Amino acid sequence: MSFSIVSLFQKPSETDSSCKSGGVCFTPLLNEQALSDLASQAQQLKVTRGYSQRLESHFSGTLPAKQIGSGMDYAESRVYQMGDDPRFINWRLTARSNETLVKTFHTESSPTMCILMDRRTTMRFGTKNQLKVTQAVKVAGLLSYAAKQHRLVLSGLILDEENAWFSPNKNDQSFDSWLAQINKACPPLLPSNSDKTDWQLTLQNLSVKNPLGSLVYLISDFVGLGEKHQRYLEELQSHHHVIAIHISDPAEHALSNNGVMRLQSLQSSSQTPLHFQIDSSNAKQQQKYQAMSESHHESIKQLFKKRGIDYVAISTTDDSLTSLLPLPLEASA
Repeated sequence: MSFSIVSLFQKPSETDSSCKSGGVCFTPLLNEQALSDLASQAQQLKVTRGYSQRLESHFSGTLPAKQIGSGMDYAESRVYQMGDDPRFINWRLTARSNETLVKTFHTESSPTMCILMDRRTTMRFGTKNQLKVTQAVKVAGLLSYAAKQHRLVLSGLILDEENAWFSPNKNDQSFDSWLAQINKACPPLLPSNSDKTDWQLTLQNLSVKNPLGSLVYLISDFVGLGEKHQRYLEELQSHHHVIAIHISDPAEHALSNNGVMRLQSLQSSSQTPLHFQIDSSNAKQQQKYQAMSESHHESIKQLFKKRGIDYVAISTTDDSLTSLLPLPLEASA
């Protein structure tokens, strides 16, 4: 059984921009200045090289589709059909043939970046200066601004109390709406609502609702995702270039000495969360917790790695996100 825990009584840090006193969240996760800073930082995201195999087959800047038109890369010539534009008759080949031939071209379609943004209960947790969901918004915001700056089509799926799908679009109104939705306030949710996500359906939707060869980012703590979903991860990766961004908090890796803590398992074989207590001052229990945590996070990493999916681990304490995020928009030479 995979392992992930949070304290039932953990309140968001009062330094988190998403929360007012008492740990109750009312305001957006990031203020206007923070969003403006993300837009500036997005310009520092470097195009990642070394993805040539995936990019040549799926995502090399444009996706080819044979259509007749002007100002496009020549593809081939074929027999003239009723309705074809006479301007594209290939006179040289026609002169050497008994048939009238017309040129066909590759139409350039803008690549799509799709972002899965997790705002579920388990993401609304943090023990340092911010919640996991706040860090996730920073990551998603950086990537969204990068998509806009590189003139990519942007789509998205938000995992929340009610999941929301944003269809591929390039207009400013859609972009602003997407940013507002991922950044809206994140008040605590009841533990009973911790994991109602259907990962199978989620992965299938990501696979079929985006144009072939899209760049798909999964930003989540991946609670509820397991080996039973490997088939759908493989299908998603076969259609798109997928990058998993695993968001975690230091407390999910090692316990600090806070005495007796009441915890709950977020992944169990039953629908009811498993509650238990642990003495965080006990060295043996600290070691046991750390070993279980390391095993859990390694299993998530390998779940993606074995499917050929790029994996990036980001902590709530990481500040320099631009150096951590891959942006594979060009194939290596």
